[in-house]
Amino acid sequence: METQVLSQILEQLNKLTTKVDNIDVKVDKLGLEFEEHKSDIKLVAEGHSILNRKLDEQAEVLNGIDKRLQNVENQVISHEQKLRLIK
Repeated sequence: METQVLSQILEQLNKLTTKVDNIDVKVDKLGLEFEEHKSDIKLVAEGHSILNRKLDEQAEVLNGIDKRLQNVENQVISHEQKLRLIK
């Protein structure tokens, strides 16, 4: 009788060990997937950083163009005022 009970306990322990081993494998896979995603996130962040720098450069160019346009507009206004004085 004791042998049968011990045998059943051993069988249950083996089943539990198998379940734990399966869980360990799943955890390892999840860990690898996490590392892959972490790497992807890092690449995306680097891409965003590059895009932000490019956008900043373009903003500077546009600001320069805007200033030149304002200067031209001021010159046009000045010339218009001079023409009115001449008339």
